[in-house]
Amino acid sequence: MRLATPDDTTSVFDLDMLAFVGDPSQVSPEQATSGLDDGRTFLAEHPDLPGELAGVYSSYDLQVRVPGTPARGTSLVPMNGLTWVAVHPDVRRRGVLSAMIRHHLEQAREHGEAMLALHASEPGIYGRFGYGVASHDVEYTLARGTRFAAPPVVAAEADGTGTRLLRDLDDDDVAARLRGIELDAPTLGTVVCPPRFWRRLVRDVPTLRPGAEPYRAFVATRDGRDVGMAVFSRSRRWEAGAADGTVTVHRLVASDAGALLALGRRLVDMDLMSSVRLPGRGLDDPLLAWAGGPRERRLRVGDALWLRPVDVGRMLEARGYASPLDVRLGVTDPLDEHNCGTWHLRVGEDGTATCERLSAPSDAGRAGVRPPEYATTQPATAQPATAVDAAEQDGDLEVTADVSLDVGLLGEMFLGLTGARALAEQGRLVEHTAGAVAAMTRAFATGVAPIGGSSF
Repeated sequence: MRLATPDDTTSVFDLDMLAFVGDPSQVSPEQATSGLDDGRTFLAEHPDLPGELAGVYSSYDLQVRVPGTPARGTSLVPMNGLTWVAVHPDVRRRGVLSAMIRHHLEQAREHGEAMLALHASEPGIYGRFGYGVASHDVEYTLARGTRFAAPPVVAAEADGTGTRLLRDLDDDDVAARLRGIELDAPTLGTVVCPPRFWRRLVRDVPTLRPGAEPYRAFVATRDGRDVGMAVFSRSRRWEAGAADGTVTVHRLVASDAGALLALGRRLVDMDLMSSVRLPGRGLDDPLLAWAGGPRERRLRVGDALWLRPVDVGRMLEARGYASPLDVRLGVTDPLDEHNCGTWHLRVGEDGTATCERLSAPSDAGRAGVRPPEYATTQPATAQPATAVDAAEQDGDLEVTADVSLDVGLLGEMFLGLTGARALAEQGRLVEHTAGAVAAMTRAFATGVAPIGGSSF
């Protein structure tokens, strides 16, 4: 592994086009890689492929909206976003991807980061590396003229919200303005990308959109302040002489329900368009509810954000919780022994948490295999119903966990998408102390599904 330099731009671009079946004639290497940070882009070399890149990965310095305390709502926390992962076809199945994933984890740990994130090109790849699905990408379609049955108070708020069309987004100030709106949006699961990414997102490259329009945006304002945005593009289509175009919404964020309704009204009322496609939403999306629910909306659900702890304790301390909790987690990690062992998660009445590791990892934990005391064949009632037992063995304190789980399940629970009870019923989380799963389910609950958001 080595750090990329500006001299590697063309090689990185060529490998990306090869791995992801791209057309290199549509964009220049400089344009394609303009959103990447050279200091966060690494290259893999392999003896079976002399003179060529065996692999590449990069990452973004992101932020994500996580559950807050009962008194605080959501909050933004840092997150390292893995991207541009590609392996040369001639060296597949030779450990290149595993080496890059391990290297990325080590780099994040060295920089003191608490968690990693990605959007998976294929869902079967990253679970074995300790990532778990933290949000769902809910996509649905609304017809032109859809009426939103929002409550009167929300409708009145929308009536007092103005929306204005931005035609030209290819501008530094516009990119900064749109990113600022995203920073202020309180929606759970919202991912905020760095300025460099946003500038690349709104840069207009005509060869990438043959026959299509560039990105446009509606910005919602109220009392002289930006309260929401919808970045979109339209495609033309005529069927038997009738306009049948489609609006595709690439980013939709709002500071409150009224702003979201105002933007929704504008999106379903565009000339020559018959439908509006909204990817990256959530199952609890207010627009979907106001439009009558999912039955007639051609709903599609897939995986969105995947999360992985770099440091179990710091990641679990970064979010708020819905109720007090005192539980010991027996964690295994297939890649990182720093996460293996028993962690004591305590949540106070105010919803804030502390989490510290009580035991060192065992050999089984290092290998990503549950130690004997975490065996899934043991029923929960086989363990003492008291708190947590500790015993002296060979001079070391060995701590028995209340529940045992793989590190990837913490990613699934982190934003509230999946509860501990559901994971226990799937047999992936094992309870050893009666009541531990119920207490975790209550504490990790958010009351609303995280939004799918936009990929990076």
